[in-house]
Amino acid sequence: MANTGTNKPLAIQMYRPKNAGSWILRLTTKKPFLRESEKIIHLSATAVPERLRLMYGTPTKSSTWLVYKATLAKKENRIVVADRSYSRAGIFAGKADDLRRELLETVDKLIETERARTKLPVAVIGASRVMNWYLEHRLGREARNYAMPWKGSERADKMAELKAVTLPLGFICGYAHGVAGSNDFAIEQAGIKRFVRSLIVMGNIVPNLAEVARDHRGLHVGVRDEPVDWTPTFRVVPFEGMVKDGQALVAKNVVGYRDNVANAVLHGIYQGELLQVIGRMRGQLVDPLDPTLVPTVYMFASVAIEGFEVDEVITMDDLRRRLALEVRSSSPIGRPAKRSLEDQIRARWSKCGAKATMLWLVKGLFPSDGDMAVTHARLAIQSAGLEPGGAVISAAVQLVRELAAKTAS
Repeated sequence: MANTGTNKPLAIQMYRPKNAGSWILRLTTKKPFLRESEKIIHLSATAVPERLRLMYGTPTKSSTWLVYKATLAKKENRIVVADRSYSRAGIFAGKADDLRRELLETVDKLIETERARTKLPVAVIGASRVMNWYLEHRLGREARNYAMPWKGSERADKMAELKAVTLPLGFICGYAHGVAGSNDFAIEQAGIKRFVRSLIVMGNIVPNLAEVARDHRGLHVGVRDEPVDWTPTFRVVPFEGMVKDGQALVAKNVVGYRDNVANAVLHGIYQGELLQVIGRMRGQLVDPLDPTLVPTVYMFASVAIEGFEVDEVITMDDLRRRLALEVRSSSPIGRPAKRSLEDQIRARWSKCGAKATMLWLVKGLFPSDGDMAVTHARLAIQSAGLEPGGAVISAAVQLVRELAAKTAS
């Protein structure tokens, strides 16, 4: 809790900071209060300057920002598998059977290998749909008893039940936006508490762009002369600190917004969520039985996050060779394209027309986005500088209905 200067305590929130460096603290209050209070503490290390100005405006005497700093060295090793599309749309696309089979086989082998290295279970997290899919792969019909997401009131009980089932298989799992506390990734051996030393992020857990825009759209009022542009687009983003043969390594087709300030908000939220999940391993604590164990994170996510440092960017083939798994001569679908999605849309639009382009996008988006596939397809087309007409939208809506009917049957 924090004293606000009005003798009314308010809840606070904090995130592990960029590169485990400075802490910035923020009260979890609405903007009107921030204008009135003389004592404000910010509790968010993900609040980069652009985000702070967007949310609160320039500091004044009546709106004081107090920043606390702490030195926390980054302890974990972060490895990104970055040459496949591990978005939910990519994993559950209709023709992605090879990609799914390869991902399941690789994660299973990685759990086995990391368990042998650490003599500890391995934490596996992902979006709820991805985790339900993986649990069905490992548990069969029993996985239905643990379908995620869980309601807040039942989360602790469900986590404990599922943990008892998966521990004999060598892993502990949870969905990305529902990892409640460090004890979720802890076990007790002979009376000694130990935290997992390996974490697998199974698929991209980027926040929903529509929800982020909805929640932050009004925060620019009175701060910028021009409104923040929350139009979704796809970008090329460098991996923090990653250079190979003199060239910076980048992730292609990363979802985001046209406006850099909007991206600062998105990346702050994304980075904060990842750091909280990774922090559940308590990497800053030395393992009591084997101090040489290095906490390691494997991220199956072909995205880069501004401000999020990684230690290694590898391909799936690289990882499979390390795990002594077969590397297939024909690569599965899902590799990032050489051209951006916007370029692909414009080329397909020119060759096949508006309707065919729209339906192509909707088919790819439907497995993960459902009814929102039409909206996201329209936004993608608009980000390419094009505009689908009413007839094209109607055809796309009809396609979604047909796909939903097939899924239901």
